[in-house]
Amino acid sequence: MAVIVFMLNYNLALTNYDGSERFMQDLLEHDGHPPAFEYERFSYNHGAKIEKQDSHLSIIKFLFPFSPMPAGFRNFYSGLLNSSGRLYRTISDFSSSETDEELNTIIARMFADRTADYSHKLYNGYAFRMRPHADGYLIVILDRRNEIHLQFNFTLISLAVFFVSLVIAFFICWGFSFWAIKPVKEAFVRQKQFIADASHELKTPVAVIGANADVLEQEIPGNKWLEYIKKENMRMSALIKDLLFLARNDSGRLEMNPVRFDLASCCACAVLPFESVVFEQGKKLETEIPQTPVYVYADESRIKQCLVIFLDNALKNSEKGDLVRVSAGMSDGKCFIKVFNTGHGIPKDALTKIFNRFYRADTSRARATGGCGLGLSIAKTIADSHHARITVNSVEGKNAEFTLYLNQDLRHRISRLY
Repeated sequence: MAVIVFMLNYNLALTNYDGSERFMQDLLEHDGHPPAFEYERFSYNHGAKIEKQDSHLSIIKFLFPFSPMPAGFRNFYSGLLNSSGRLYRTISDFSSSETDEELNTIIARMFADRTADYSHKLYNGYAFRMRPHADGYLIVILDRRNEIHLQFNFTLISLAVFFVSLVIAFFICWGFSFWAIKPVKEAFVRQKQFIADASHELKTPVAVIGANADVLEQEIPGNKWLEYIKKENMRMSALIKDLLFLARNDSGRLEMNPVRFDLASCCACAVLPFESVVFEQGKKLETEIPQTPVYVYADESRIKQCLVIFLDNALKNSEKGDLVRVSAGMSDGKCFIKVFNTGHGIPKDALTKIFNRFYRADTSRARATGGCGLGLSIAKTIADSHHARITVNSVEGKNAEFTLYLNQDLRHRISRLY
């Protein structure tokens, strides 16, 4: 639509200009008199020179044909000037009511603006051309004011039509978009409902399996098959718990319970159970937690859950002898929790995907360590619910660092989703 509007206006302006130029050229060639054979109708097919000039525009003119104003309807003037630019003879006068004073003013200005090649010039809606004649100049003046006014109105109308068309097209596309995405939306809702229902229904059989496995363990102690069953049942239980968490968040039923608490104390409590795990795996654990309280307003259990996820992720992606460091504190008015570990690191192309559900950068290692790819997605959900931010810095094969930034006072910003 924009191309059509532009080509219409461009071709109309070009047609008007070419028509005016040719008409004035014919006036000059006939000493100020309009040719009798063209007076009733002005044709584009006049002279080989004109045809050559328009050859490169033939496609545009074929698609958007316009005819120039007939010569008989043009308001023009022709006269002779002396070498100083004073009018001494009128050949053809204007058909409108321009006064002699106005005419002399126009001619004086045009004479002052003449160029070396006496080409087409425009002054206050009057186009003119000049050429040497005897001891002075022959001047022809064409009144293009009405033509320019009509062209301007056509441009305004075409732009108005263009913008109205845009608005109409927008609402049509908007309406069709609802129709187009309706099946997708319904499928997405059904998918979320299925995950929530399936996770809820699986809780009972998983709990029953775990209870029966405990009973059998007492009856058959040391059975390796029972150990496998218990291990996989615990893994399934954790997966169902994570799925339920995400399903509640997707359905808007995830509830946050913000309170004012000490972030440093929260981190120390979350790290404590991992000390024995780190020692058993032959890794090193460092903590940089301030002794003074760092108060934040958030859901303490969810923030602790984030830290546990980061720590679990650090242990799964490090080897014996690697370092795991937990830091907490305040920087630039924001509280932070940071977990750094040496080890495998994260590939650069995976940094933007690690928060996707069920995504695992190294599937072989994730299976070996029992990961299912939901931990970081849950951490991101918790951070978003607190209007917090998680950053990741990593060098593949060397280290990885996860940082959770919390505003010091989130009392008026925290999301409470029911």
